[in-house]
Formats: sequence, structure tokens, C-alpha cells
Amino acid sequence: MAENNLEVPWVKLVMDINNLFQTTVFIVSKGLATSIYLSTGSFFIGLGFGFVIAFFQTVVGGVVSKILDIVVRILRSVPPILILFMIFYGLKIDSYGVAIIRLGLISASYQSQIFRGIAGAVIARQFEACYL
Repeated sequence: MAENNLEVPWVKLVMDINNLFQTTVFIVSKGLATSIYLSTGSFFIGLGFGFVIAFFQTVVGGVVSKILDIVVRILRSVPPILILFMIFYGLKIDSYGVAIIRLGLISASYQSQIFRGIAGAVIARQFEACYL
């Protein structure tokens, strides 16, 4: 009878550790899936918008370039949590959509500067050479 009382806590401890491990694996896998979903969605939105913004800033120029420069500066200087609140309460869409849009806009503002720097690094003579 005394042995049964000693074995029960060990069985519960093993069951608790097993349950803890399963719960941890479940939570980490869900978090990993959510991170991949948000990262890929925002990356491709940022890539597309960033390329378009950089194209208009370098090729079109003029007033459009100045307006886009102001928009990029605002997106880079405003805290991301403020943009999150503005989109979430302004558009009334689900939280994943808001996160993808917010991260995509911030990514677009940074990627547009990367693409613009790449285009500015090409020497004018190299542009002439590609037309020949």
C-alpha cells in the first residue's frame, strides 16, 4: 500500500512533463506558422510596392517623386504601433490582414530606398551601353 502512494506522484510528474512538451510543441508550431505567414505576405507586398515607389522616384521624377518621398519619410518615421492602430480601427479588417498591410507598408518604404540606391549606383554610361 505504501508503494502505490509513492508511485502515483512519479506517474503524475511524467504525465505533466509529457503534457507540457506536447503543449510547448503545439504553441511553437502555431507561432512558427503564423510568423512565416506574416513574413512572406508582408515581404511580397513590400517588394511590389517598394519596386513601384522606387520606379516612380527614379524614372518619373517631378512632383510624383516629391510626394512619394514625403510618404516614404512618414512611413519610416511614424512608430509601427501607430500605423497598426490607424489601419486596424480605420479599415475594420481582421488582425492578420492589418499586420500584413502594416509590415508590408513599412517594408515597402525601406525597400524602395534600397531599389532607388541600386538604380542610382548604375553609372549613366552603363545605361548608354545597354541601349547599343
